[in-house]
Amino acid sequence: MKDIKQAVRWNLDRLEHDTIGTESVSREMACRLLRFGSIAQQADPTGDHVMQQLIHDGVLVRPRSVAGVQVFDRGELLTSLKAWVGVL
Repeated sequence: MKDIKQAVRWNLDRLEHDTIGTESVSREMACRLLRFGSIAQQADPTGDHVMQQLIHDGVLVRPRSVAGVQVFDRGELLTSLKAWVGVL
């Protein structure tokens, strides 16, 4: 979890900046912008398992499906991640 918190802390500004003007963020884009794939490059190159761990632990709310794509509400995603890493 320490590595995940560091990745979120380092890349949270990028996620916030790159998603300005959008209401929702796809799960894939969030993983990419937060660079979750770099945490366990061999086992989880996309970072999806890291995202699933955050959902399972209650850090993030389960994404909703829109046209077959899982998306998070941008505001809720940022607020949850900031609270989790203590950036509020």
